Amino acid sequence: MSPDYVNLLQSTDNEMITKTYEKIKAELKQEIMAELILPVLTEAKDREGGYKQAFVKWVIALSKAKPTYCYQPKNFLKLIGGR
Repeated sequence: MSPDYVNLLQSTDNEMITKTYEKIKAELKQEIMAELILPVLTEAKDREGGYKQAFVKWVIALSKAKPTYCYQPKNFLKLIGGR
């Protein structure tokens, strides 16, 4: 094979990998939104589409409260794994 042909194949592979990565990333983002975030926001809104007063007060109180946990990358997997 000529060097030009090899370079062309490698660049095509890199483009395909990048496109595949971007597609998977977009799909995961949609799934996360649908399964985790949207249900919380849907329950937080009233019939007119505004946020419920209790939800707003709860979020404001959380934002003003002193953090109860400090993120540490080494312990994160243990924290979410329950081990």
